[in-house]
Amino acid sequence: MKKQSDNNGGNRPGSGRKDAVLARTPLEAAEALVNRKGAQKIIDLPKVEAIAKFCASEAEMAAELEISPAAWKIYKHRFPELQETIDRGRAKGTLRLRRMQYKAAMDGNASMLIWLGKQLLGQRDEQPEINIEGARQVTVRFIRAQPVETER
Repeated sequence: MKKQSDNNGGNRPGSGRKDAVLARTPLEAAEALVNRKGAQKIIDLPKVEAIAKFCASEAEMAAELEISPAAWKIYKHRFPELQETIDRGRAKGTLRLRRMQYKAAMDGNASMLIWLGKQLLGQRDEQPEINIEGARQVTVRFIRAQPVETER
């Protein structure tokens, strides 16, 4: 468990931003709840990673963890491990989405096959233009249609 304090508040006792504690496991989070002093904020890293898997925005993460956006930025600056956790969660979420897209394409989803072909293989729709002399300018677009195989 990692703790850091930087209370830059007024002259009154207890003023300023409260300490934050990073909890890496559910056990550490429970211990921090029991042992915390005052209004210490406990940031549950597994929960942060789980939220980041949905590619949530910084504001959404802060709201879910009940932390103000300003405090969230400060905690990210104070605890580099927090940003690493967010990055790891987002990478896992992106990979899961890619797997699901790939599975949909391999299961025969034509739209997903076309989209992945364009994204990963650099494929594109060709649209040649033909101009006919002596007439108004006419554009003809050719579309290649391919039959879809269906199971019977």
